[in-house]
Amino acid sequence: MENRANNEFTLNMRQYKRYFNDFVNYKEDFSVVHDGSSIIINCRDKSWRFIDYGGITGRGFHLSKFVYKDAKEYILKNPEILKVSDNIDLEIQKANKDGLKKYEGQQIYCVDVNDCYWDTAYNMGFISQGTYLRGLQKKEWKTGRNASIGGLSKVVVVSDFKGGIRTTSYQKESEIDLSIIRDAIVKKVHNMFLEVLKQLNNDWLMYFTDCVYIPFDKIKEVEAYFEKQGYQTKVSTYQLDIVNLDTNMIYWHDYQKNKAKSFKFGERQFSLLPIPKYKETIELVSKIENNTNFLNEK
Repeated sequence: MENRANNEFTLNMRQYKRYFNDFVNYKEDFSVVHDGSSIIINCRDKSWRFIDYGGITGRGFHLSKFVYKDAKEYILKNPEILKVSDNIDLEIQKANKDGLKKYEGQQIYCVDVNDCYWDTAYNMGFISQGTYLRGLQKKEWKTGRNASIGGLSKVVVVSDFKGGIRTTSYQKESEIDLSIIRDAIVKKVHNMFLEVLKQLNNDWLMYFTDCVYIPFDKIKEVEAYFEKQGYQTKVSTYQLDIVNLDTNMIYWHDYQKNKAKSFKFGERQFSLLPIPKYKETIELVSKIENNTNFLNEK
């Protein structure tokens, strides 16, 4: 168990479970804080932290503190960004039924934008040059680079325990809402990819996060597009195995990793049109929870 500071310790999962169970069994007063990928036990002025990597490989999670600092400073200097909002839900997976069916059973190609979200955060001025260059020191820090940006919209949940029994759980209000920074970065990337998909018309197959799958004769066009936007790319080859439009399941083979891949697309992911956020869903859930007769209403 690593002592990160005088009163803070780092745990693995086995240790975390043991400490948690001990605090419950010995009827201690303590709190558990779910903070993004971290779970922290606070008791008697000491903290025990478990970081849940969720099976994700790579490192660079220390970059989060630098990104957080830069994003906070940006908002304090540019408070007008807090007024920028919309009601559009950004889909970072898209598929083209016509293109997929046309190239079923053939080789397809993926143009992947290198350090897409990291470069975008820097280009938009949200992170400093020092943070940007620090994040690029190691290739294997890609996971941490992306996680640090996603972490700007994390939700912190605190559970309080009295005598080993949970008494309350609540969402902790953040000092400053940094999710607008994360949303702005995702929106910039999303709009950039939507533009190239529309430019390709029906000659594209799938779009995931920071890469687009296309036929061979469109590689140069897509590379040129992203180069013009100021990004570097790399190209990989795949085999498109099965396109099942009845279930919307797509199966393909990754030659580089010698691994089969698949994804089930939702109907809305076959459209390039902007989609409203599901605020109504939240309202319905609330209504169901507060009204047991809701399902019987007309």
